[in-house]
Amino acid sequence: MDSQKNLKHFINYFLIALVVGIVLFYGWYRARDFVAGPMIELSTPQNGIATTTHSIIVAGTAKNISDITLDGRKIFIDKEGHFSENILLHPGHNIISLNAVDRFGRNTNKTLEITEKE
Repeated sequence: MDSQKNLKHFINYFLIALVVGIVLFYGWYRARDFVAGPMIELSTPQNGIATTTHSIIVAGTAKNISDITLDGRKIFIDKEGHFSENILLHPGHNIISLNAVDRFGRNTNKTLEITEKE
């Protein structure tokens, strides 16, 4: 009889711990992007490239953002966070800056250095 009572207590405590663990894991899973802050992933161009064209497409994905700018100019993203902007290059060394801000005021920057050869 005593062993059945101990088994019931063990099962009850185990189930409570399991439910608490699942709730905590779910909370962490849903909050991880907000905790990480804004993120910018560039797909093109690669940093440090040299090109002979007068323009280049800057494309990538932004996550957890409320605002994003490219060289100080606001750009727009689609529902999945993708963006694509055409930039005119000056002859020589060009520095392109992306800045993203989330709704909590945290920001992140990405800088590209591209050389246009004449």
